[in-house]
Amino acid sequence: MSSVAFSPDGRTLATTGNGYSNDGTLRLWDVATHRVIATLPARTHARHPHRHLLP
Repeated sequence: MSSVAFSPDGRTLATTGNGYSNDGTLRLWDVATHRVIATLPARTHARHPHRHLLP
């Protein structure tokens, strides 16, 4: 993992990377269940103008 951020309400965690390789994949996690709720390939979010703003 190379980056982590919590949503303002603390219910969602956003992570990039996948442990051993930093592939840039963005994963959104439900904090209560510890389950991935969305996965975005690197090219999906890398060009978004507000990629620094996480849900």
